This record gives sequence, structure tokens and C-alpha cells, in this order.
Amino acid sequence: MRRSRISVGGTFLKDWSYRAEYEFAGTTGVTDAFVAHNGYKPLVVTAGNFKVPFGMDALAADKSVAFMERAMSWGFVPSRAPGLMVSSSGANWTVALGAFGEPVATAQAGDESFSAVGRVTWAPILGENRVLHLGLAAQLRNPTQDTPAAIAFKPESNQVPAAQRLVNTGNIADADLINVQGLELAWQQGALSAQAEYTFLQLDRKTGSLLGFSGGYAQLAWTLTGEGRRYKADRGVFEGVRPASNFGKDAGWGAFEVAARYSTADLEDKNVRGGTEDNAALALNWYLNPFARVSFNAIKVLGADGRTGASAALNGKEPTIFQMRLQLAI
Repeated sequence: MRRSRISVGGTFLKDWSYRAEYEFAGTTGVTDAFVAHNGYKPLVVTAGNFKVPFGMDALAADKSVAFMERAMSWGFVPSRAPGLMVSSSGANWTVALGAFGEPVATAQAGDESFSAVGRVTWAPILGENRVLHLGLAAQLRNPTQDTPAAIAFKPESNQVPAAQRLVNTGNIADADLINVQGLELAWQQGALSAQAEYTFLQLDRKTGSLLGFSGGYAQLAWTLTGEGRRYKADRGVFEGVRPASNFGKDAGWGAFEVAARYSTADLEDKNVRGGTEDNAALALNWYLNPFARVSFNAIKVLGADGRTGASAALNGKEPTIFQMRLQLAI
């Protein structure tokens, strides 16, 4: 089971909304637990544990992304954390600014890290069947002795053991401040969509020189049956494909989508040899109805090298991974 979640959400007292979600598979625990107040429109104030406003693919729902797993660069910024966020949106733009603590899964009893995160999106072209999306995000956070700076990526498959991550900086000593910037670009024309993101990370050390890491991806997706991905202008993300006809007797075959992605990560700088990795991935998605999807993914590691020390044995490993998933989201 990759995910097994149950959630509840709604509104109360006219201007308040809430969401609570719990994960039963893998690392069990709370994913979302927040309340939001929209009584001072166009501002919305959100407090609790929720997604950090960074990255287009990261903010899209798990059930909506084109691939079974997100690209490697998704891991530069923690996905969820407890915090407070103020956001607003218009017909074709969004802005969000928040302050967050250490993610619940890694929080320690001692000192916790703190971060400030912001994201701005704009869709200068926004029509029924055509969208151009631009986005910019930034994060500042201070790692502590209890939550040391460390960056590691799996090759876009959750089945890979943590010990076999092909790029991994390990704990970086004397990390003082982490500065992350993200760029987003997406285009949709009918059944065809393209999107790309690139992330830059700078790490300032107390006793060493500045470190720089980076990563990104570019992908194309095409719905063979003609449906287009739906753009949520108030959130600056794409939702999944909704088939024009559901699979079933005397109904139809649902919707079929193919996608291709190239991703890269560079975790090497100065004396930190976390390695470099390039991946290629293909996806075939069959949307039986708005609630059920069958996915087939193939991921090929094109090159992974550069690691030193005990993990150097993973250099040159170029696995090919095949995955299949049945997804139900009601």
C-alpha cells in the first residue's frame, strides 16, 4: 500500500473551513490538520499542519499528478509542516506567505528548525482550453543540531530502500541557513500539457564556504481521448484528468493519458559529494472514472555518480524500475 488515507473536511460558522487527514500506510500519522478563515476576503489565514507553499507539482493532490511519484527535486523543501500562512488569489494569480516549524515526522524534543516560505503564480493566458502558468517560490530555513541539514533523493520510486538512495549528501556539519528558490513554467493546449520546474538551494555554513545544489524536471502529458487537465487558478496547480465517459458496459472506456519526464539532481559542491543523477520516466494512465485510475510507470536512471565514502559503491548504478498502481480516491 503506497497510500491509505482517510480525511474529513468542511465549513463552519460561515467563514471557517477545516481539514483533517490521517495516513495508515507506511509512515502512519497525520498529514493534514488545519483550519482556515476567509472572513477578510480576499485574504485567507490558515493555521495547523498543511502543505508548504512551494512547487507546482508538490502542491497538486497526490491523485492528480501525472506520474506515480514526483520528480527528485520535490525533496528540496519539506512537503508539510506546522505553521501559519496568509494567502490570496484572483482570477489568474495567487500569492501565499507563511512561517513554519519542523515537520511533525522529524521534530525532536529539543530545538526545532524554522522557515519562512512564499509563492507567487500568474497565468497571463487563461482560457477554457489554453493556459500559460508562471510561478516563483522561495524558502529560508535554519537547520539546527537536532534537525541537521541533509538532502537525499530516491530514483522516483518509493520501492527503493532508503539506504539505496543514489544521491545523498548525508548530514552537513555547521549548516547555518538554507535558501531555496523555485521556478515554475507550465503550458496547456487542449489535451496536451507541458510543465517544468527548477530548484536552486544555497546552504550557508558557519565554518565552511557556501554550498550550492540544484535539480529540476520537464514533462509532457497527452490525453489520448481528448480530455484536458483542469487548471485551478485559485491555487496555481493542475488537477487530474476527468474522463468524458466512464468505463463500463454500454458507457465507454474512460480516458487514457501518456506522459514523459526527464529529471536531474546535482548534490555536489566543494567538499560535499552527494552525487549527481539523471532520470527518464514514462507513464501510461487509465482513468476508469473520476475516482479510479490504473497507472503504469517505467523509470530509467540514466546516470548516477559522484558519491564518496561508504556510499561510493552505489556509483554507476543505473537501475530500471517498472511500477503499476491501482488508485481509488472517493
